[in-house]
Amino acid sequence: MNRELKPPIIRHNDPYRAFYTSDNYLVAYLIHLLAPENGDSCLEPAAGSGCFIDGLLASGKKLKIRAIDLSENAIIALKVKYAQNKAIEILQQDFLLSSGGLFDDSFTFERIIVNPPYGGWQDYEKRNFLKVLFPDLYVKETYGLFVAQSLTKLKPNGRAVFILPETFLYLHLQKGLRKRLLEQYSINSIDIFPSTVFPGLSFGYAKLCILSIDNRLPIPDQTVKIRQCENLAELTMGRGKKHEVKQNSVLQRQEFTFPLNGHSSETQLIDASILRLGDVADCVTGIYTGDDGQFLRRLHNNSYKIKKYREIDPQKLVFKADFQPNLEGFRDEKCFLPLLKGGGVPYLKPLLWFIDWSAAAVQNYRANSKARFQNKAYYFRRGIGFPMVSSGRATASVIQDSWLFDQSVVGVFPKDSALFGFLMAFLNSRICWKLLRQINPSTNNSAKYLRRLPILLPASDCLVWFNDLVSNYLIKLESSAQRNVEIEIRLDEAISCVYFDALKDCQVEVVQAASENIKRK
Repeated sequence: MNRELKPPIIRHNDPYRAFYTSDNYLVAYLIHLLAPENGDSCLEPAAGSGCFIDGLLASGKKLKIRAIDLSENAIIALKVKYAQNKAIEILQQDFLLSSGGLFDDSFTFERIIVNPPYGGWQDYEKRNFLKVLFPDLYVKETYGLFVAQSLTKLKPNGRAVFILPETFLYLHLQKGLRKRLLEQYSINSIDIFPSTVFPGLSFGYAKLCILSIDNRLPIPDQTVKIRQCENLAELTMGRGKKHEVKQNSVLQRQEFTFPLNGHSSETQLIDASILRLGDVADCVTGIYTGDDGQFLRRLHNNSYKIKKYREIDPQKLVFKADFQPNLEGFRDEKCFLPLLKGGGVPYLKPLLWFIDWSAAAVQNYRANSKARFQNKAYYFRRGIGFPMVSSGRATASVIQDSWLFDQSVVGVFPKDSALFGFLMAFLNSRICWKLLRQINPSTNNSAKYLRRLPILLPASDCLVWFNDLVSNYLIKLESSAQRNVEIEIRLDEAISCVYFDALKDCQVEVVQAASENIKRK
């Protein structure tokens, strides 16, 4: 557990992806959650250097411990370290393939504690095997499989404690695992804390969490204690921002995501919404060339990575007046088209990028396994571009019908043109940002999360007002490139008015539910 492994140069082929911490306070807290009793059998299926084993021994309980690791070097070190302790059994094996004979399938444990590898490489044959074992899980990611496999080894009423990426609590790809846990087990607590506790590891996009879970069906009123901690001291001393949620209420939420900051008017609206962005607009990811350094060009005043990207030759630009939609590419010298990339600029982003749309380049995008010629039905259509990654506020800008958009942007294409102005204003609003961060607290704004945004459509005359104001504003931006903060505030306030009553009603429900919980206690 105190071993630091440097990430390899080829990260995706690393089967270990192991990160450890030797902090005694953190280990002691994890053992406290695990609450082992004399005579318990304990499993550590990613033992590393044995920090959790040391914590179990420090508890003073008489325990039978089985330690497993994939690394031969780790196993050799563990056998030397615990050579004199007959209560510790050490095995080298792939825990995810434990049904292959190295592990007695009939042997289960009262306590399991594990800090599983995150993002460990699985070869394709192994993935196919794991998909048969766990058809509802995402088999490309190791940590979720470790959780599922660990729980198959947990005795009835036994307890397991895991350290996981915080994204497990809301990531779309892990919804199958969340559903499995919520339906079949009792979740005691979730503690969220910074990833910097682990030496050499800092997930800029997320934190980590500690999950305590018992192998018993949840009772109807099973509550999950969720705590947000800013540092290790808050975590180990029981401080931080706390709230409780009913486990069955999480099971009713879309994709079974946990409300990390408790139930609010925003979460109520998200859960109760009948209409969502995905119902009124198509949300899709744009093109990837496979080699942007070769196929993209930058405007002369665009200084982003000037060593990688060449400046555009104006003689090679296809101007809007001469443009005709073409999915096969151009065969003359003028072959570069405007490209919208990610970045936080509302309503109209300055034109900074161009993509090679020659016939040869397009053929490469179609044939190159690294490229993504995806969602081509949306190329050269007027839409709204929302950055795939952003951390400060919601920003959406127009995709012109003579432009393309790349994979750093989610293209939002209203199914009814009458909704364009309203959706453009909504996707630039404070309300949108609050709702999106409730759906996914990280900086990831992928199409899957945008589609879940609740939509409240105003009356038709109000839609006309949004369309007129947004259209006129875009025309002014095209001619002057001067943002008008007053217009943007006006649009933001108009969106707030549309959502005000619904959020107010949801807030009343939240307060009533909280009052009922207090009375029951």
